[in-house]
Amino acid sequence: MTTPDPAGSDPNRPRDEPGSEPTHRPPDPAAASPPPDWSTPETPTTAPRIGGGGNGAPPPYSDAGPPPYSGPLPPYSGAPPPYPGPPPPYPAAPPPPNRNNRLALILGIIAAVLFCCCTGGVVSALTWGRQFYDEMRTRDQRTVGLNQPARDGTMEFRVRQVECGIGRIGDPFVNQTATGQFCLVELTVRNIGSRPAGFTDSLQKAYGPENRQFHADPGAGVLANADQQVFLDELNPGNQVTGLVVYDIPPGTRIVKLELHSSSRSNGVVVRTG
Repeated sequence: MTTPDPAGSDPNRPRDEPGSEPTHRPPDPAAASPPPDWSTPETPTTAPRIGGGGNGAPPPYSDAGPPPYSGPLPPYSGAPPPYPGPPPPYPAAPPPPNRNNRLALILGIIAAVLFCCCTGGVVSALTWGRQFYDEMRTRDQRTVGLNQPARDGTMEFRVRQVECGIGRIGDPFVNQTATGQFCLVELTVRNIGSRPAGFTDSLQKAYGPENRQFHADPGAGVLANADQQVFLDELNPGNQVTGLVVYDIPPGTRIVKLELHSSSRSNGVVVRTG
């Protein structure tokens, strides 16, 4: 079916040339109505509803919910993480200082101070105690001269003479040579006690000019008293003996005093010899 030409089938109507705008076009609906004039209050306004379609109507309601997820699933990552457990307990507040603790601290400090004092006292006693003891004992000792009797404990002593400068003691077969020089002290000992008592020359001390102390030489004393052996036996009460106590001292030195003892625990007696 053919549509009639609105312009008619006039053979004299000019045709459109190729490449040129057509002379007649169909009317445009949008161009037919002019745009509204918003400057006047009488201009009607039409606007689509919020969230609605192009015609102002709301979208249809559907209770089916969103479509199910049809994409790929995430890979399995293993077991679930372990349970972390309950939170740590809140630290308790420190207890207030105890009075007993303070008392124990004070007692500890006092004990430490006393310990230090006692330690210092022991050290001082070991250092100076011997000298102090010797001074006190010397203060209580009785001092006599040559040929004067002096008592100590159960013994009475009398120094008769002192001879120095001897180089050898003994006989031609058994003898001993002095390292320095021998000093021979002629001594008489008498037991004034009520029981037998022994005398030993190792307890008798000699002193030089500068208070240098010398000990007796028991081996040389045996050779010097070979004829009597006076210092080897105990003395009965009332008996007395006379013998020689031998000292080996440096050459050029002399004995100025003797300190004689009846026992190791006695105070002793001092005899001035020069």
